[in-house]
Amino acid sequence: MTLSDILSPVRRIFKTRYFNRWSRKTELTDESLGKAVSEMERGLVDADLGGGVVKKRVALPGRRCRRFVMTKRLKAKSPILEAVHETASDLHRLGFIDKRKMREFDALCLEPIPEYDSKKIRAVRQRLKISQAVLAAVLNTSLSTVRQWEIGAKHPSGPSLKLLNLIDRKGLDALL
Repeated sequence: MTLSDILSPVRRIFKTRYFNRWSRKTELTDESLGKAVSEMERGLVDADLGGGVVKKRVALPGRRCRRFVMTKRLKAKSPILEAVHETASDLHRLGFIDKRKMREFDALCLEPIPEYDSKKIRAVRQRLKISQAVLAAVLNTSLSTVRQWEIGAKHPSGPSLKLLNLIDRKGLDALL
């Protein structure tokens, strides 16, 4: 056993329920996903979409390459906080900081995603000249959800909020 084996980072890959269901249907193996994440860590990505989101293509068995949008790294509020977060991440990886404390560092150091109200969502959609159905397809959500966002009955959260922010900042080409 070498020193690099001992100090190599322990990598944990978390999959959402929907991604896990999709990966079973498309026969994407955990080994293929792990290989893709390793390539991403070495900087081999198809596109850096900004805000800690990258695009990576992964070959599926017997099919052409598929495109994934994955979170790679998070953007800090300032260079000092970025250094603090990186140090805390290393300490967490080595076991000196527990998961709860690491979440506190995440909340302290990382730039929050702005909230989108109904007027702002409608303005983004109209600026891009797309319909509610197209926006729903791009965000991988239902048409009724986009309608409810635009009338103010619901508000985007989680991945939808992150992707909406990405579309607002970089345009529709960032996801397509």
